Amino acid sequence: MTGTGAVKEKCLWLGRLILWSVMMLSGLAMTSGTAAAAISKWTGNGPYGGEVMALAIDPNTPATVYAGTEGGGVFKSINGGSNWSPTGLTDTSVSAIAIDPETPATLYAVAGAKGLCKSTNGGLSWDQIATPLSVYTIAIDPNTPATIYAGTGSGLFKSTNGGNDWTSIGLSSYGFYTIVIDPSQPGVIYADAIGGGVGKSTDSGNNWSGYNVGSQVYRLAIDPKTPATLYAGTYYNGVYKSTNGGVSWSQINTGLTSAEIKALVVDPVNPANIYAGTTGGGVYKSTNGGESWSQANTGLTSTSILALAISQGAPATIYAGTYDGVDKSTNGGTSWERINDGLKGTIIQGIAVDPAAPATIYTATLGSGIFKSTTGGGSWFQINTGLSNLDVRAVAIAAGTPTVIYAGTNGGGVFRSTNGGGSWSQINTGLANTKIKCLAIDPTTPATIYAGTDGGGLYKSSDGGGAAGAKPVLFTRGFIA
Repeated sequence: MTGTGAVKEKCLWLGRLILWSVMMLSGLAMTSGTAAAAISKWTGNGPYGGEVMALAIDPNTPATVYAGTEGGGVFKSINGGSNWSPTGLTDTSVSAIAIDPETPATLYAVAGAKGLCKSTNGGLSWDQIATPLSVYTIAIDPNTPATIYAGTGSGLFKSTNGGNDWTSIGLSSYGFYTIVIDPSQPGVIYADAIGGGVGKSTDSGNNWSGYNVGSQVYRLAIDPKTPATLYAGTYYNGVYKSTNGGVSWSQINTGLTSAEIKALVVDPVNPANIYAGTTGGGVYKSTNGGESWSQANTGLTSTSILALAISQGAPATIYAGTYDGVDKSTNGGTSWERINDGLKGTIIQGIAVDPAAPATIYTATLGSGIFKSTTGGGSWFQINTGLSNLDVRAVAIAAGTPTVIYAGTNGGGVFRSTNGGGSWSQINTGLANTKIKCLAIDPTTPATIYAGTDGGGLYKSSDGGGAAGAKPVLFTRGFIA
C-alpha cells in the first residue's frame, strides 16, 4: 500500500473504531434493521445563525427581509427578523439579492452553482435564469425594473426583459462585484472593476469610461439625494469618496481603524449618515459624509460584517449580515441585537457526541466556531472563549474524560478544552501545518491524538497535545480528507 493509502486507511480505521466506541458507550449500537428505522426521518435542530452574505429589505413592506446565506439559500422574515423561514431556494450559497422596486414579490438571487435565480412570488418558488457567465452581482433599473444589469467575472451584461435574454455591454476584461445606478438618472451606472477602478456609463451601458480610485474597490454606494457623490469601500485602504460622479476620489478614513470594507450603505433620508461594515472591526458610522468615523458595535455579536441593509422608510433600522447570522439595530447603530430564530444557515463541518451524556453535542462550524447543546440539539450556545480561529473543521472528545475536547481549525492548528468547552488553549507544539482537516483520539489511550492536515500529512501527539509536541506520522506531505 502506498504512503497516502496507508494514512487514509489508518484515519478511516480510527474513525470507525471511535464511532463504534461512542455507539457502544451511549447505547446506540443496534441491528441494521432498527438502525434503518431509527434514521428514516431527520429534523432540523440548529444551531441557528451562520454566514449571511446578502440582505435585502422589501421597499414597500420594511418588515419583510431576505437573507442570503452560505450554503443555506435564501431565508425570509416577515416580522423584521424576529423569525426566519427558508424560501424555495435552498442548499446553495447566495451572495446577492435584488428586489424589484415596483413589484417586490419579484426577487433575483445570485446563487452560487445554481447561477442567477428569480422568484415572482416572494421567494416561495424560484427559477434558474440562463446567463452567459457566472454572475457576481446584479442591479435593477429603478424606473424600468425589467432592465437588469449583471456583473460577472468577464464583464457586464444587460437584460431588458426581466432576465430572459442578455447582451454583453462591454468591459469583458474585468470582473465586477458591485453595480450602482443613479436613482435620478437611471442611465448613469457605476461598476467596480476588479483590479481596474470604477467604470461609469451615462447611456445605460452602451459606452464606458474608467476612473482610478487609488485602491481595489469591493463595494460602491451612492448618495440618493446628491448622486454625484459616491463612496467606495476597498479591500485594504478603507473608504474613498467622490463628489464629481466618480471622476476623482479622496480617502476618508479618519477614525476608521479597520481597512477592509465588505459592506457600505447610505442613509436614504439623511445621506450624511454612512455605515461601513468591516472585517474584524464591526460597523463604523459617519454622521458627516465620511469626514470622520466611529465604531457602532454595542451588542454586535460578530465584528466581521459581510452585508448591510438599511430600511428606506425607517433608516434608523439597519440589518447586518455576519459569520454568525443577522444582527439588527433600530436606533441607527447605537445598539444591536441578534435575530437568528429559524435562520439555519450555519455550515457544520464536524460533530461530536459525548459518549457518557449523549444529549451533549458539539458542532464545528465554518466561521462561527463551536456550538454546544446539552439538550440533544433542542437549543445551542457558542463556546468560543480562547478559540482564536473560528473556522473549525473537526471536534473530538477524549474517551473516559468527556470534558476534554479537541478542536481542529483551518489555519489555527489544534485547540484543547479541559472544561467541556468553557475555555480553549492552543496546542501546536511540533505541528508544522496548522490547517487541520480531521482529528482522531485513540479510545484506549486518550492522550494519543492524530491530526490530519491539509497538505502537511498526519501528525501524532502522545501526551494530549502537551509539551512533548506533535510528531509527523508515515509521511509529512499530502492531503488528509
